[in-house]
Amino acid sequence: AKKMLIAPIVVLVFLILLATGIYVSLAIQKNALNDIYNNRFKQYQNSAKILNDINSVQGNLSRILNWIKVNYDNNIVQKATNEQKALLADDLGLIKKILSSDVLTNEERKLFKDAQDNLVEYQKAVMAVLDTSAVDVNTAIQLMSTTDGKHDQLNMLLKKLLTFEDELSKGKYQSAIASINLTITIFLVVVVLIVVLSFIITIMITRLVTRPINETIDVLSRLADGDLTQKINLESKNEIGMLVQSVN
Repeated sequence: AKKMLIAPIVVLVFLILLATGIYVSLAIQKNALNDIYNNRFKQYQNSAKILNDINSVQGNLSRILNWIKVNYDNNIVQKATNEQKALLADDLGLIKKILSSDVLTNEERKLFKDAQDNLVEYQKAVMAVLDTSAVDVNTAIQLMSTTDGKHDQLNMLLKKLLTFEDELSKGKYQSAIASINLTITIFLVVVVLIVVLSFIITIMITRLVTRPINETIDVLSRLADGDLTQKINLESKNEIGMLVQSVN
């Protein structure tokens, strides 16, 4: 009777291994998807926002100087000026918040730190232009060359950061796909092993059971013919062994 349990036990063991493998794979996929959305995608959004903001500030800076030069409404000029200052301050606060996160990679942290340093320099250049424009707009226009240079450096760095974030996202995505493929492979291998081993074990158990039964039937047939010298050679303490002992 115990031998009959071998096949189900083997199947159960492999099913447990299969379930464990699938659980681990799904956990890996969950972490990858969580990282893609909560880390990589959001950092990409943050980088894109900062890049869009500095381009907006750079364009608005020229427009503000033109307004001042043509004596445009001072209230509108002042409002636009304050908006540019607030935008840069918000971006610096955003980068500071990003740098305080513990999910950044070393390279990612270095790029954001460089972006912070460049943004500080760009902010100083913008503030110098805006402050000077209140006194002498022509001098402020001349200072725009410095602002342009700072803007170009920051723009290149942020584009590099966006490319890096995109590469990180692709890496996590490929890792998730590889985990899925591995799960499928493990599933197929385990299923095949279960089928093959179950088949082999079933054949072995069948032979172990049927051989002494067939031998017993043969001996009983000879006994029925009057040959009382027949004996079954089988040493076993299971049900089949008890049957053989009864015949002997």
